[in-house]
Amino acid sequence: MESEFNYKKYSLEKFRDWTCDVLDGDATAEEIYYTFKQSVCENIDYHQKYLKKNQELLNLLEGKTTYGTI
Repeated sequence: MESEFNYKKYSLEKFRDWTCDVLDGDATAEEIYYTFKQSVCENIDYHQKYLKKNQELLNLLEGKTTYGTI
């Protein structure tokens, strides 16, 4: 039986590889910190955008709000 691809394991291995690469490179600790923090903030912003849209749709579907004439 063929084993399933383990995306979590793959991602964590790539993250470890990336971490070693950036730590062995010329980037300062501050640059690494701010870049990682920026990535986390961008991910939050991305998901909040779609969460808001889905919440609005759910409210429409449940009759909690109305939508203007289409």
